[in-house]
Amino acid sequence: MAAEATVAALSALMRQPARQPPSALHARHRGAGDSAAGAAAASGKQLLSFGDELDEEDGEAGGGARPSGGAGSLGAATTKRFKHENTLVKLNPLLAGLHTHGVRYEDEEELPVSPAAPLDRQLGQVLWGSAKAKGMRPYQEDRHTIVSSFQPCTSTGQPVQDGVYRAYAAVFDGHNGASAADHVADRLHHVLAAEHAMRTCTGEGPPATALQEEERVAAAMVHAFEAVDREIMTRCRLEGTKGGATGLVLLRLGNQLYAAHCGDTRAVMLRNGEALRLTEDHKPNLPRERKRVEGLGGRVDYARCWRVIVEPKDGRPASGLAVSRSFGDPDFKEPLHLVTATPDVIRERLLPGDEFVILASDGLWDVMSDSDACAVVRRHLQQAGAPRQITPPQLLPGTAFSDPRRRPVVPTTALATAAAERLVQESLDRGTMDNVTAVVGLLQWG
Repeated sequence: MAAEATVAALSALMRQPARQPPSALHARHRGAGDSAAGAAAASGKQLLSFGDELDEEDGEAGGGARPSGGAGSLGAATTKRFKHENTLVKLNPLLAGLHTHGVRYEDEEELPVSPAAPLDRQLGQVLWGSAKAKGMRPYQEDRHTIVSSFQPCTSTGQPVQDGVYRAYAAVFDGHNGASAADHVADRLHHVLAAEHAMRTCTGEGPPATALQEEERVAAAMVHAFEAVDREIMTRCRLEGTKGGATGLVLLRLGNQLYAAHCGDTRAVMLRNGEALRLTEDHKPNLPRERKRVEGLGGRVDYARCWRVIVEPKDGRPASGLAVSRSFGDPDFKEPLHLVTATPDVIRERLLPGDEFVILASDGLWDVMSDSDACAVVRRHLQQAGAPRQITPPQLLPGTAFSDPRRRPVVPTTALATAAAERLVQESLDRGTMDNVTAVVGLLQWG
């Protein structure tokens, strides 16, 4: 009976008419967003984010040692786990005048810089591969979804075939059970495909068109995230579950790449030999996130890592969540909506110097910097291509691969999968404690 009630309630929820797209203010576009983050960048301050060896949600909120110096200093218990995120640096001059919002972070390992590729090359398909491992956990709560040919659909559910290159890749990191991650991995791409903007926006055209489309696509992604979160919350109420999941979606739309995320699942792209971070981890101690949580009457405190703290009124012990945005997690959304599934959304125009993208759960980023991860993938691609060096005729002298000693590999889906497997193995070799999932997308330029 409980299962039938759940199905009936979810079916009713899914049949509800879509509400109006949210304001573009809900999609926090990089570069036009939070004043606190901008002030931190302007002042040269460092932002710290660090993973926890425990689950994102930990039952005893007061169990850890508090760092002695406030948010800016770390206790001995966390020195092995924290990651410096240096202040934001200016984008490549190649991007001057374009409406792009990604931010590059300097990391530990420096990558060799490739010469800028010519701008008249065309982007074809993106080849996707994935890999995952449990790490030191006895269970696997990560989920991922890849739709290499993502088709929008009409209001009647019919697929739209218009010749536009679209692709969808997503990683979801579950906690307190895999139920929320399972639901969002199964549902989000279907909900997004039904959004009107998905069938009317092509990702092509002049800059003015790109700006108009950006608002519509961002609103569609926000609406899809929030709609699926409502489904999960309904399921939590009916089934009495408490779990949640972080989420990251990359949407390739023509020559544009959109990233929408809630939580600390991260996306990085290799552009002209440099790691470009596409997302900002939603940690409770991030100034804009802390301000939002505390402004809603919540509390952010340190319990082995920074957490959003709630104290249930039913006698259960206080609990803490190590991310400030997620799907599900009803204890942190009712009665106070302290944690939200509303994503940050950014757009990047894809350029010929863009080689690949990486999506991964925090099990990888806990032990690897952005540049480390890009270096692992690039080394693997170079090594894999050594026995069969082929130079496509489109690559003219002066491009990134005109040196005969560094001719490109011929990418395949198997090669992308092998690169993802190499990332996962590297994170295991470095001692990750968490589940780890990596998705690699190889950009094919003609």
